Amino acid sequence: MCTTPNRQTTPKHVLISVVGLAPQVITETLYYYWCLASPPVPITEVFALTTLRGKETLEETLLGDNGRLKSLCDDYNLPPIHFDLANIHLLKNADGQPLKDISSVIDNEVLADQIFAFVRNLVANPDVCLYASIAGGRKTMGLYIGLAMQFYGRPGDSLSHVLVNPALENREFFYPPPNGADVVLSDGRTIPVEEIRLELAEIPLLLLREKIPFLNEHTDAGYTELIEIAQREYNALQAISPVIVNTCSCCLEIGEVTIKLTPLELALYLFFAQQHLDEETEDRYSISRSEIREGLLTDALKEIVSQISARDFRLEKLKGWDSDPIARFSQTRSNINRKIRERLAETQSTHCQIQSWNPSSNRDETCYGLALSKDRIHLRLH
Repeated sequence: MCTTPNRQTTPKHVLISVVGLAPQVITETLYYYWCLASPPVPITEVFALTTLRGKETLEETLLGDNGRLKSLCDDYNLPPIHFDLANIHLLKNADGQPLKDISSVIDNEVLADQIFAFVRNLVANPDVCLYASIAGGRKTMGLYIGLAMQFYGRPGDSLSHVLVNPALENREFFYPPPNGADVVLSDGRTIPVEEIRLELAEIPLLLLREKIPFLNEHTDAGYTELIEIAQREYNALQAISPVIVNTCSCCLEIGEVTIKLTPLELALYLFFAQQHLDEETEDRYSISRSEIREGLLTDALKEIVSQISARDFRLEKLKGWDSDPIARFSQTRSNINRKIRERLAETQSTHCQIQSWNPSSNRDETCYGLALSKDRIHLRLH
């Protein structure tokens, strides 16, 4: 299993599941993570997103001292897993009343917003590692939680679907019995232990959280609004002119616009452009505030400044960067971004600037980089 980078403490592993009338998707998923995964995933809390009928079923089967969740923990000697009434999130209709079932277009629209908001709130905690399940509920519920994870999921978060063999797809099976026992159903049928199959299909996620800057600006937007904004951003991105970093004339050439930079500003922009192009994947390169403080950027800039033809020899030692690299970087980045804003239209300008984003509430984890795709960056060196 993946672990989430840059967490300051041991992460809390949380399962979130959409649930209909089959609450066993929760115990089956927990059984897989605790008993079959290697290494085990120590999930200690569960949240369920469900309708009024689903809530009633969860209360009847999983909660309490006689519930199947406690039985799972007792049978397999697991630590307590927190799941109570407060962890059951009851989806509402457009009038704010509990949804009995999802039976209309309007129901689908409002539940999408609620699922997006719930996932967004959970991932706001950097110390939570989130495991989302699409196995239960109506198909649209699973679809929306999957989309929410693509919009808001972070490295280390995951999306999955638990699978059991068809004979066990009934309301009596919640997890394999302990000690290798057969499954005996109320109708007299017996499922031999060797026929019990429980697997977990992990669904790859295209993580957009750090790729789409507007997500941090529209924290209250619903699903439909987010899609509309994303489409506009995508359409605008297609019209973005390539950025040519020209070290000979010490400037950025963007479409018909030439933006003159100082040698230091050029070196800083060139650093981000080169690092981004050198990435083996399409992920954009970034450097964190803490890494800048440690001098990683300063050392790289000294090398670049010594090589560019339009250099200012007075800059080669980067006076002041060793003692206060954060302040020097912030000032230089601010000057570059201001020059870009002054010369370009807003949409183009936003994509060409050196951007910042923060995957957590820890200021030292603030990251900096270019949001441009690789095919929009060209270097004209020497």
